[in-house]
Amino acid sequence: MGELVTSTWEMVALAQPGESLDVRIAEGKSLHVPLKRAELAVRMAMKWEEYVLRIGMAKQNDILAAIQAENTPTYRATLKHIGGIRPLYRCSGIALQGTGVDIHIGLTDFYEYAGTNIAGITDRVHRKLLMDAGIADTGNSGEYFANPFSACAAVVTSEGDVLLGRRSGSAALYPNALHVLGGTCKPPEKMDITAAVLRELQEEMGITGQDIREMHLTGIVRNRDALLPEAVFVAYTSIGKEELGERWRGARDRREHSDIIYCSPEQLVSLIPAQHGKMVPAGEAAVCMYLREKHPRLFQQVMNAIDSEG
Repeated sequence: MGELVTSTWEMVALAQPGESLDVRIAEGKSLHVPLKRAELAVRMAMKWEEYVLRIGMAKQNDILAAIQAENTPTYRATLKHIGGIRPLYRCSGIALQGTGVDIHIGLTDFYEYAGTNIAGITDRVHRKLLMDAGIADTGNSGEYFANPFSACAAVVTSEGDVLLGRRSGSAALYPNALHVLGGTCKPPEKMDITAAVLRELQEEMGITGQDIREMHLTGIVRNRDALLPEAVFVAYTSIGKEELGERWRGARDRREHSDIIYCSPEQLVSLIPAQHGKMVPAGEAAVCMYLREKHPRLFQQVMNAIDSEG
């Protein structure tokens, strides 16, 4: 394992190229804001209200379309997506152990996520208040953040191109940004990051386990703005670009992305530096870890270009 840091993401655990990181799930802490920090709880509630209003406005066209089509399931699902408080697994700590890593998992929910990590991206005062309180109370700047644990994968087509999606304009986090495929790990499912990323590949792109020739957990990345931890994979598929496009158009969660693009390894050398600071940090890290694994010379070019911009 080693260390890789950019202005938007940092690898906190790193596998050797071509290998999978050994991950163990350990018991962690759920998010708890004590009574003496009641002002933080009030701020989180206000941030939740702001989030619901913003997402409601962003999804009003989806609601109207469902009403006009008399599509009751989509209508109900959209409303639930706007205001539903879904449970999530919380990462309360990551500990490097030999060649592997222990991930300490507790519980949180979308209300706490919206009021901490999501709100902290645009409201730096709120973010600093949460961090300072955590440091003062426990010595841990992430003590009062939800930190839901997620997983994503850089998908490589049979032609050797990398699949990227442009996130929906109504996405809760990083709307309209380029990203790979992925999502949060959700109870009541067992906390299994490999199963979580396979589920997301199927729901967002129609990729099944049988379509994947090889898949590696290349590391654990932390988003430096949102403080979010995420497992990053690379998945080599037996599917070509044309078929993937058809799969995406028929996928259950195809609206997670407004468009998809494919990039050769050489194209990524210019795309990643151009999109640095705009692309979803974990997605950028996942693509960089693919380059590190298969194209180390191109990987170094990308990292040099990002460093020079920073």
